[in-house]
Amino acid sequence: IGTRWLVAGHSEGGQVALDVADYAPGYAPELHLVGAVAYAPATHMEGMVQGAILSDTPSGGFGFLGLMIEGFSTVDPRFALDKMLTPQALALVPELQRLCSDELVSDSGWAHIIPRAIFRPQADVNAFYQAVAENTDADAFQISVPVLFVQGGSDEFIDSAATVEVKNALCRAGTPATLDAYPGATHGSVLLQADAGVAPWVADRFAGIPLRC
Repeated sequence: IGTRWLVAGHSEGGQVALDVADYAPGYAPELHLVGAVAYAPATHMEGMVQGAILSDTPSGGFGFLGLMIEGFSTVDPRFALDKMLTPQALALVPELQRLCSDELVSDSGWAHIIPRAIFRPQADVNAFYQAVAENTDADAFQISVPVLFVQGGSDEFIDSAATVEVKNALCRAGTPATLDAYPGATHGSVLLQADAGVAPWVADRFAGIPLRC
């Protein structure tokens, strides 16, 4: 449909949208990226992940951490699941492969397990924290196109302060980044609530209207 395009993503996809905006010019220089929209991007998550894992209280969002652990295990030999997870947690791995995210957070074993009970005592948990930091640190991005951050004030998964921090870091580095905040929006509802604001921003990018922080 053309060589001019825009990338957008939500949550983990929001982080991916930032990655794409960083890598795209070198990866596909024949295409012209006009902007990026990051809805509640999953950035700077190491602190939140560490707090979640040390908790004694089950959480619906813990299924996402299970997905992260399983994902790391496919590419990093330090994360052999049978050596890292307790038998109780290891028995829940098939749920990660079978259930959709809504089911994981609502009525799965991951939503009911005590977080402290997932790692074996000898597991290298610090390696996991390090991997999370390496994969969600957005401060080093070099993005030349405009970026719109969209964040709900009642987001139950992503800390608004982290989104503000990334936006400010990009501005300091010269990226024309802006933030639209929706005070009552949750992690999921911000998508629809922001639609009326995002659509004209996208149209302006395709129209070539310049933008500053």
